[in-house]
Amino acid sequence: MSTHIIKSSELPCDTEIEKAVLGQMLISDSLHVTIIPSLKKSYFSDNANRSIFLAIRELYDTNTPIDLLSVVNKLKKSGTLADVGGAYYVSSLTNRVATSANIETHVMFLKELYIKRAMYRFGLELSAKAQDITNDSFEVFGEVGKFLSNINEHIIGVFSKHKMEDTINDVVHSILNQKKGFRGINTGNDVLNKETGGFIPSNLIILAARPSMGKTARALQFMVEAALSGVDVLMFSIETSKENIIKRLLIQLSGISSNVIAENSMFEEEKDKLHQAAEKLKSLSIYIDDNAAPTIDYIRMVTLEHKRKSPGKEMMIVIDYLQIVHVVANKNSSIEQNIASISIGLKRIAKETNAPVIALAQLSREVEKRSDKRPLLSDLRHSGQIEQDADVVLSLYRPSYYYEHENDHDYKDFAYGEYVNISEMAILKNKDGGTGVMILENFLKNKMIFTVNQRPETPDVNNQL
Repeated sequence: MSTHIIKSSELPCDTEIEKAVLGQMLISDSLHVTIIPSLKKSYFSDNANRSIFLAIRELYDTNTPIDLLSVVNKLKKSGTLADVGGAYYVSSLTNRVATSANIETHVMFLKELYIKRAMYRFGLELSAKAQDITNDSFEVFGEVGKFLSNINEHIIGVFSKHKMEDTINDVVHSILNQKKGFRGINTGNDVLNKETGGFIPSNLIILAARPSMGKTARALQFMVEAALSGVDVLMFSIETSKENIIKRLLIQLSGISSNVIAENSMFEEEKDKLHQAAEKLKSLSIYIDDNAAPTIDYIRMVTLEHKRKSPGKEMMIVIDYLQIVHVVANKNSSIEQNIASISIGLKRIAKETNAPVIALAQLSREVEKRSDKRPLLSDLRHSGQIEQDADVVLSLYRPSYYYEHENDHDYKDFAYGEYVNISEMAILKNKDGGTGVMILENFLKNKMIFTVNQRPETPDVNNQL
């Protein structure tokens, strides 16, 4: 089956619309500020029209008045006046303008034609790369994401009908109608809701800890609380299979010990609880993607597609975990640069989807070298970019993992049985609120669930955070 390759001259274009847009810019000063910044030279398929636009753009960038004479002089100085057809061709552009009323429609049409040309050219490149067995499929897929991202810039936010006063009215309305107590998605923890406002749409929340602190279990509990509130939850579980995540969720919801399930030693009552938990889980809008090597572009496309299919539905995104998101990088990229690109990408996804993104993150081994093992913001592994991009950073710390009960003076008044379950969740960064707050919880490891520690007195560790 042969493929017909279209010549450049046969690609979709409309030179008459190009001429009309140029003519409107030559005679209407009021259009310069709104129209010229939204145009790119690639929107003009005709070489002469493209050269004239570049002359107009250079005049605009240097704050030089734009009219027929200034554009002709600019072309003359650059030596391209004859190439575009002389002063006669430039002046003829103004004869085509009856009104500037349709300028926005004309510009949008030029963009649509450019996008079609770009898609055709990229399609040829993609087809060639897909047929080359030496190419890495993930790298090729990453290029698809980059292409779509670049095309998106030509589509989004150019002629927004939302004026400033409309946005102000929307913000005031959201303030007046926000939930009592907190404005974001319910975290399931009253103190965390109060301190952070819940999980706020478009925020990047980092849940950081060393291994064995219960990061995944905590994230799953956040997911269940959000889903119980009617939120769609999308989890990208890179390290753990979908089946294993579901098993952990069933343990949380049923309250059955993981040991009992592992040994298959359940009584009839516990089997009933398991079935009830399964029905509850089926009713929740939790989606698990266990792709072992997702890129930022893949995560972005999946989440945006879900948002498109569920308009108006609240959404929360969970990444387990940040440092193992697949990066299509060149050979000279450092680990720090790769992690930074992931962090920036997740922040962008949070903004584009208007959903909170909770990204689990490993802390560096520096924690292990200190006498006090409580995490610090500087412990975020490999990149200060994570600290910069995050709106909220939470850390988990289980003292019994590091210390014998009798040697931990912070918890000398706690009984041993209580001490082994203690978990501290600290707010290390909070863009819209206070930091240095420690929330005391119990981590029931066998049931993979965190509960509020009811003791009225808690160790005074806030000054150490």
